[in-house]
Amino acid sequence: MFVEWLHEVKLKLRNNLLTNQRFQRWASSSFITKSIARRKANALFDICAGFVYSQVLYTCVKLDVFKHIATKPLTLEELAKEISLPIEATDQLLIAAKSLNLVEEVSKQKYTLGELGAAYLGNPGIESMIRHHEHFYADLNDPIALLRGEAQQTQLANFWGYSRIEDPLDLTTQQVTDYTNLMSDSMQLLAEDILETYSFRQHKKLLDLAGGNGTFLLNVCKQWPHLEAVLFDLPAVIKKAEENLSKHQAKISTVAGNLFESPLPAGADVISLVRVLHDHDDEFIYPLLRKILEVLQSKGTLLIAEPMAGSSGSGQVGDVYFVFYLLAMQSGKPRSPQLICEILDEIGFDQIKVLKTPRPLITQAIIAQKP
Repeated sequence: MFVEWLHEVKLKLRNNLLTNQRFQRWASSSFITKSIARRKANALFDICAGFVYSQVLYTCVKLDVFKHIATKPLTLEELAKEISLPIEATDQLLIAAKSLNLVEEVSKQKYTLGELGAAYLGNPGIESMIRHHEHFYADLNDPIALLRGEAQQTQLANFWGYSRIEDPLDLTTQQVTDYTNLMSDSMQLLAEDILETYSFRQHKKLLDLAGGNGTFLLNVCKQWPHLEAVLFDLPAVIKKAEENLSKHQAKISTVAGNLFESPLPAGADVISLVRVLHDHDDEFIYPLLRKILEVLQSKGTLLIAEPMAGSSGSGQVGDVYFVFYLLAMQSGKPRSPQLICEILDEIGFDQIKVLKTPRPLITQAIIAQKP
């Protein structure tokens, strides 16, 4: 109690000082503190301008700016013609993109990729994510309505069809195509990090739940071809998955059903939940985890991989981005590794362990064992 009281007193003193305008003026002019004050002011303005930054990136993606300047630098006039914008407007966009390190000026009014623009092109899954953000940005028009639960019809909820339909088994192939493609496009980086983090060498049969079109399983089976792999998802998604798996001539079996209502295939000694838990509320994940515990082989392993909240190395994604993304989706919430471990322990798993992943921003991982 004393430690908490002392911490509260320190915070109060700090906040009283920082809100004092006389102190702010002194800190801005003092040789000792002015660099700190400037950094804090810039950080605060970055928060204010953050939405504009994201719109600059979104505009560059929608207009294919990066693709046009990837092979050779273009002049302002050449690029304006390629993206069908007036020269003055193109100039304004490039000034903004250059400031964000998305493009770089190699000579007077001749542009090529900046470091972040090159990184974007090197990660194809990012493009799909950014393009679908138009739905998210529209929903963020009234963030207070999201927080109060007053947003009746959000675009993200419509995009992720299973989050609001009464019976997901009724979804058509057309209704699941966009989000299945997005999941597939963005899965590659995540699969790479999981495979670098966890070895499937000791396992014989892997069941991937809500595995989309099979991108994750294809990556796993390529590295560990001895595995018997099973993909479980909604009937409409399974149709898409079977098309994808046939192209790769993959020996991966499929099972269609509702994750929360249908029986799960038994016999696997490892079950994976990749980006599944944080899409769903507690009322769904508790019964799901109990079902998994029931069908998993004795001493079998549950692997959970997804972005998580409050985690070192994940920046502000878990605690800022996904909080509002899932509010707009109207389903799920970001959970910390500690909370997920507590839930697993409550369900009856043991040997629960948080694994260190290469890029916590993309995904974190937890394994747990059936007693």
